Amino acid sequence: MTFRGMKIVRNSVLCLCASTLSANVSAQIFTTIINVPPDPAPSSIESDTQLNLSEGGSLGRLFFAGNQNGSSTQIEVNITGGAVGSNFAAFAGSIINIRGGEISGGFNAGPNSVVNLSGGSVGRVSIAFSSLIASSDSTVNIMGGEVGRQSLALAGSTINLSGGTLGPFFSANLGSTLNISGGEFFLNGEQVTGLDEAGDSINVDLSGVNLTATLADGTVRVFGPLRFDDVRNANVNLISSPLPPIVDIVNIPSDTVPSGLRAGQTLNLTAGGGLPDFFATTGSTINIGGGAAGKHLLIGVGSTLNISGGMVGENLNVSPGSTVNINGGIIAPDLSISGTANITSGMIGRSLDAFSGSTVNLFGGTWNQGFHAHSGSVINLKGRSFELNGYDLTQTLTPGEIITITQRNATLAGVLSDGSPFQLGLSPGFSELGDHVHPNATLTITLVPEPATLCLLATGSLGLMRRRIS
Repeated sequence: MTFRGMKIVRNSVLCLCASTLSANVSAQIFTTIINVPPDPAPSSIESDTQLNLSEGGSLGRLFFAGNQNGSSTQIEVNITGGAVGSNFAAFAGSIINIRGGEISGGFNAGPNSVVNLSGGSVGRVSIAFSSLIASSDSTVNIMGGEVGRQSLALAGSTINLSGGTLGPFFSANLGSTLNISGGEFFLNGEQVTGLDEAGDSINVDLSGVNLTATLADGTVRVFGPLRFDDVRNANVNLISSPLPPIVDIVNIPSDTVPSGLRAGQTLNLTAGGGLPDFFATTGSTINIGGGAAGKHLLIGVGSTLNISGGMVGENLNVSPGSTVNINGGIIAPDLSISGTANITSGMIGRSLDAFSGSTVNLFGGTWNQGFHAHSGSVINLKGRSFELNGYDLTQTLTPGEIITITQRNATLAGVLSDGSPFQLGLSPGFSELGDHVHPNATLTITLVPEPATLCLLATGSLGLMRRRIS
């Protein structure tokens, strides 16, 4: 990790809040003002026009704000509710204030445009298009709301991020600038120092590292490979900003859902409660006994996730230095592990990926397709019986003895400690839908004849002997 030369800058980023946006709106005088509803929605607006979209209104696909020829105009769009179709484009001289509503994918902040997002969602329903594209010389201020997956900052654009949700697959090209306002910054788990006073800033190099940040509104966001981001070529500045106070213990659904879980916090999720998409943690604990966590739940460095019931949405990601204990519930559909996973029961809706540096202790549970043990991962299976290519290994095993399986292009089957049958293909080549155990992955089996010995095996009390089967 690299700091690109520490620089202390006072008041380096203008903080735009809802009251500031309201002041900006009222200060302008426009020849034409369109309110949707009740006015009919235009297909575009070009000059000296203010458009206000509120609940119950809608704008169609390919809506243009400003002149496509690049000439500067006075255009303002205020979205407090309603819906906007895909491929919304803001051109030169336009100011787009988004405080509510929903914009489909393909929103393009064109050259010399300004976008202020403090509520609502951008790209929430997008699949085919990028959620947000920030073009050259455009400025996007994200203070709240939600930006979906696959956003792109092109060269010359500036993203000022101080709150809200920025989904995964965020890319910032060479020549773009990303300013992140908040605190509790960690690079690969190591705290960033030198941000002692509000307004202090540090320029950082995010090539190949993960940055965990608590934004000014309390939202926890991870940037880097764990969120499938590509920000290695961007000019990234961390800016110190006051953070809201934290609550030590949060009980959902009775308490207000936080924007993320910060160091030292514990969150208990029970029936009737829910966590939003893109929820992230750092140095904290989540206990899920019921309810539902949204898509792309990320368990950050130093965190623990305990699942005994409920449902976790698409792509649960367990980062290095974190632990997940699964003893029930449904993880649907994907589980990505770079830390430690202890699985005693429960169901993984589709695939399980164990990446380099991860350890998976599998006592029970099921997965539907695709168990992927990547190079550098460690998979420990604890079961009542084992077969390798149809040959029964059980009678040759000593309870508690750790056996390393080095054979590939074979099938390992049996019954796990909780009584769940399993079949694992030991293919050395990767297949998204099939099983994969890389030759450089470590795969072990341990015979556990009685469920009562499960706790002893979990602590390693019986794992005293080792041998290999090739």
